[in-house]
Amino acid sequence: MNHRLKILCGLLIVTALGASYSVNTRFTGQVAQTTSMTDEWQTCLNMDITGDGMINTDDELQLRAGMQDPNIPKLCQSASGDAFNTCQKLDANKDGRVNTSDVLVIRSYTQDADTLKICRENPTDAFAQCRFMDVTGDGVLTSLDEITIRSYIENTTAQKICAYVSDPATKAKCQSYDLDKNGYINELDTATLRTYVTTPNTLRICRATSSSSSSSIPSKCINPFSTDLMTDLNYQIDSRINDIQASATTYNVWEKREATTIGWKRSKTVWTARGEKPLDLTGISPWNSQGTFRQAGTLISPRHIVFADHYQIAIGKQIGFVDKDNNFVTRTLVAKQKVPGSDGMVGLLDSDVPSSIAYYPIISEEDMYAYFKPLQPGMIVPSLTKILMFNQKDRAIVSELFQIGADKAIYAPYRITMNNLDGSQSIKYGPAPKMIRPMMHFDSFETPIITGDSGDSVFLVINNRLALLSTHHSPSSGPLYGGLIDEINQIMKDMGAGYQVTKFDLSCFTKY
Repeated sequence: MNHRLKILCGLLIVTALGASYSVNTRFTGQVAQTTSMTDEWQTCLNMDITGDGMINTDDELQLRAGMQDPNIPKLCQSASGDAFNTCQKLDANKDGRVNTSDVLVIRSYTQDADTLKICRENPTDAFAQCRFMDVTGDGVLTSLDEITIRSYIENTTAQKICAYVSDPATKAKCQSYDLDKNGYINELDTATLRTYVTTPNTLRICRATSSSSSSSIPSKCINPFSTDLMTDLNYQIDSRINDIQASATTYNVWEKREATTIGWKRSKTVWTARGEKPLDLTGISPWNSQGTFRQAGTLISPRHIVFADHYQIAIGKQIGFVDKDNNFVTRTLVAKQKVPGSDGMVGLLDSDVPSSIAYYPIISEEDMYAYFKPLQPGMIVPSLTKILMFNQKDRAIVSELFQIGADKAIYAPYRITMNNLDGSQSIKYGPAPKMIRPMMHFDSFETPIITGDSGDSVFLVINNRLALLSTHHSPSSGPLYGGLIDEINQIMKDMGAGYQVTKFDLSCFTKY
């Protein structure tokens, strides 16, 4: 499997436009990387014994029938003409023979959820068409896509003629709903969507990653809960924790974790698995062969990680990741370089992680200033701006972003719990600017950062996706990676592998 692009296919049952239908394919990856689809496509063609463009049990049945046909040669080099071509077609494993090995190869391929099952049309075109129909931007065609368009149509203040829209973000949204490409948003667009999803064998899952595959990097910014970034940030966390209590079952990422690479199991009850879409934590390394659960690293590309300079992982050590299906993946650290002027360290792995492992985009410091609401006195960001961070116990911690600037992120500094006379509790911050506020529900998901947590990651949660903010340097701060993108990109360029930082797209949010 190509690690930068994986095409996953399987028989899924999903609900779209109010009806159940069968999904025969599942594509993942970035459309631009067409060369990595070629081998997948050719393998699919090799398995397509019937020649109908689909891989299913019919191919095994036809192969078995061919094996029993005395007129079909079983050793291809002994045949010629049409007989040779028929033998070649039945030779699924391409060893020059037609035998039970070919049956086993096809059966294994058919049952493997990670293999391509439809090879009838160009994969790039199919993926692009599915992405165009995906108006919610969640990578799956469901009833939500039609509901989104209908809501837009019924909104009397929404502009229905895209050419008349001057604001770039609003115009882009209008155009994304114009599925029949006639310049107008009306019932023809919902009809176009219905026709697409009811046509047999059209692609209906087209995430930049799939449900069992990686990258949380969005191809476009569309339909957030709120176009105010701060509102969306808080909603992403509040909506997941407001109706539950903090406990080991709701804040521990792992139901089972081990000191070795065997036996890991993700929790299904942790709060990050709740909400409209579970947050993808697969790019956060929970284990390495040096510090076991300590000295964490976080992927910023399929090949590059960031971790703490003052708590480094040594060259040659194994770094582990666990995908959504609890498969453990290890890579070796082969190079590392300090990010100038910070506690950040960029590491290079010996090879790309598979596409079942996520890597995370970064919001530039310029975009933070542009999209965060006007500053409050003495603070760079408004109070109660919630963030997600982790520690050596792999606890999903809720904290507050307090200040950004000078290439540093400060979160919930010097928190002190105060007991009030009426029996309630308050939170006090210090040393400056001092602030006191009432204890709130999310505070129960807070845990102090201690020795051994250095290098664990800090994220902004935006529209069901993660944007890497920092890694722990002190109990309340770390490098602001959004202010260090140029430096990180230079290091990545010097290291090789062909990757650069991916900037998180905020174009669907309001600038201030």
